[in-house]
Parts: sequence; C-alpha cells; structure tokens
Amino acid sequence: MPESIRTRVVKATGYANLVRRAAFAVFKGKVDPKIVARDVAFLNKTIFEELVKRGIDKDDYIRISVVGEYDDKEKAIKWRDLNIERFIPDTQLKDLMEKVKELEELMKKLKEENESLRKRAMGEDIAKLKEENENLKKEIEAYKAKISLMEDELNKYRTENSELRKKLDELRKRAENSRREVTRLKGILRAIADLVSKAIEE
Repeated sequence: MPESIRTRVVKATGYANLVRRAAFAVFKGKVDPKIVARDVAFLNKTIFEELVKRGIDKDDYIRISVVGEYDDKEKAIKWRDLNIERFIPDTQLKDLMEKVKELEELMKKLKEENESLRKRAMGEDIAKLKEENENLKKEIEAYKAKISLMEDELNKYRTENSELRKKLDELRKRAENSRREVTRLKGILRAIADLVSKAIEE
C-alpha cells in the first residue's frame, strides 16, 4: 500500500533527518527497518541531487513530499512523486520583488527606446526612399530629354534623306537624258562622217 511522506518546512541542511524519521514512522511494523534505512538513504541521495540540480542553497527553506510503496517481491521501497517546495523568507521575497520591479522598469525603458529607434529608422528609410525617388524622377526626365533630342535629330535626318533622295532621282534623270543626248549626237556624228567619207570618194 502506498505511503505518503511530507515533512515540515525546514532548512535544506536538515531535510535528511526529517525524511528518515518520517519514513520509519509510516513503515513501522510493515517493512524491515534495515530495508527502510537502506531505501531512505537512497531517497535522501536522490533529494540531494535534485537540490543541487535546482540550485537550492543549504540555507534555503524547503518542504519535501514523496510517495513510497513497499514491493514485497523485490524487498524494496519504490519511491515516486517526489516534490520539493522552496520557501522564500519575507525579506528575501521583498528584495526579489524590488528586483522584479527594477527589471520591469528596465524592460519598459528598453521597449520605449526600441520603439523610438524603430520609428526613427522608419523615418530615415522613408526620407531616403523619397530622396532616391526624386533622383530617379530627375534621371527619367533627363533620359526623356535625350530621347526627345534623338527623335528630333532622327526626323531631321529623315527629312534630309528624303531631300537627298529627290536630288539623286533628279540627277539620275538628268544623267539618263545626258546619255540619251550623247547617243543621239554620236549617231549624228557617224552620219556626218559617213557623208564626208562619201564626198571625198566622189
């Protein structure tokens, strides 16, 4: 049958004796005292390791509760549900509360500073973005002006090219007419030469 052990509040340095006395009391007449002594020593060792693990100082006040059940087959007490409560004196609790208050104030201050920095960073980023946007607008306008000049020059070249084509067409026509006139004159010259040649022969 499970037996519960619960000590009174005691300094950590004195827990072992209380646990030992409580274990002997609840298992008196039920379990061999040698088995109780052996198994409560193991329990106290487990409690000590837990105190060290949790950083509980020897002058801290604690209360221990645990459930033990005797196993007749294994001839041993099986311990479970170990619970170690730590109690803080009023003076120490007051100090802790003051430290907690200081930490809360510090956290509040840090949050305010963080919010201020965040807003400032956002403001600086927005200002920077606006400046970059203005610079981009100026660059775009400059490119538009360049494109407009290039379009004007292109139109000018197109106009000049059109006039050149007209002049070239006119020159081609004049050259063609000149070739025809030369051909005609060559024919006339041949005819005159033939006439002169016949006149000489006669």
